[in-house]
Amino acid sequence: MQNIVGEQHSDSSSDDEELEFLALFGVNAPLNARYNVAGVGGEKRRFYDGAKSGQDWIDDLKAGHHDRMLNAMRMDIPSFLKLCEILVNGNFIEQEAIGMALHCVSHDKRHRNLAERFLHSTETIHRNIKEALQAIVRLAPILIRPRNETGVHPKIYNSNAFYPWFKDCVGAIDGTLIPTSAPLTRQRAFRSRKGKISQNVLAACDHDMRFTYIYAGVEGSAHDARVFQHAVLSPDSSFPMPPASKYYLVDSAYKNMPGFLAPHKGHRYQRDQFGGGSGGPRGKYELFNHRHSQLRNVIERTFGVLKARFPILKGPMPNYLMNRQVELVIACYVLHNFIRDEHPDDELFARESGEDEEDYADLGAQHQQIDLSAAAQRNWNSFRMAITDHMFDHQNGRYVPH
Repeated sequence: MQNIVGEQHSDSSSDDEELEFLALFGVNAPLNARYNVAGVGGEKRRFYDGAKSGQDWIDDLKAGHHDRMLNAMRMDIPSFLKLCEILVNGNFIEQEAIGMALHCVSHDKRHRNLAERFLHSTETIHRNIKEALQAIVRLAPILIRPRNETGVHPKIYNSNAFYPWFKDCVGAIDGTLIPTSAPLTRQRAFRSRKGKISQNVLAACDHDMRFTYIYAGVEGSAHDARVFQHAVLSPDSSFPMPPASKYYLVDSAYKNMPGFLAPHKGHRYQRDQFGGGSGGPRGKYELFNHRHSQLRNVIERTFGVLKARFPILKGPMPNYLMNRQVELVIACYVLHNFIRDEHPDDELFARESGEDEEDYADLGAQHQQIDLSAAAQRNWNSFRMAITDHMFDHQNGRYVPH
């Protein structure tokens, strides 16, 4: 996993330091920001007080109806407890901090809203979310990587449209734009083709809707092909190349090359182009493109589940420094995979995937140099053409051995 991050920044380590700093500009302002002056003799009262603390609320969620935890944290109770066990034991952060981070990304809550929910100052909220996101990101090398890529995935094997032509496909790759908050001096670079301030995130996923790679933090103005070139093809890339003869599906923005099977350019490809009155695929190139698009759609559906679960990724993004925004994005991808592994029957996944879950062993991955020689390119183009011809002959009732 790689990511491009901005500069680091430090936060105050205590509420008292915040008060001392603000006191330099006048006593009343910081006191009123944190206390209500009431009672005989101007007794000071904490601004964020209440009958139940944030941890009390989390304890209620753990002991209550399972839908309450799903609504609040976007994961079921066993998954939440498992995540807390991993992060608290391994990174020495509190369960309440994890709850703050999950509630923030799951409901796009601003720090003032979280301060009311958890009864802490906004500075404490900010610090705890920062630490929780960093702890979650540390799980990325474990959770965002390929699993067993040997054999044929059941989704392909059990489909007359995909098997045997895509039997060696291990997943799909695409980019997505995520709103970001950038300083004025950098907004032009981060302004996407859609006119919004965004970061371009390249990701790969498998057929189980698990992310296997993420490259985050690139300026929104960068073209997908350039991001792909830098993230996957550069000599220092950590992209987990599939085993020999295996490949990912990519769309027409990318080049057809060993390890990455692209559609035929100059022919209809997008699924919506085959709907309505336009009719189904005509000819062998459109037939190949149509089925290629159907199978590659897994990456679009995976992005859809990710953003439905974490609305903060739809924007607007909090005004964090760029490195914190990148950490937030990566943390959401990590949580996505964690929930997929721990709760395969999750409602959002169930909407998009009716496939039975298989038990795959974790093999890890090693980066392999891609052969970009002219001979390798010719062989790969011939491989795509052979699939196209065989698929068309089969469609027209001609018997061709697999």
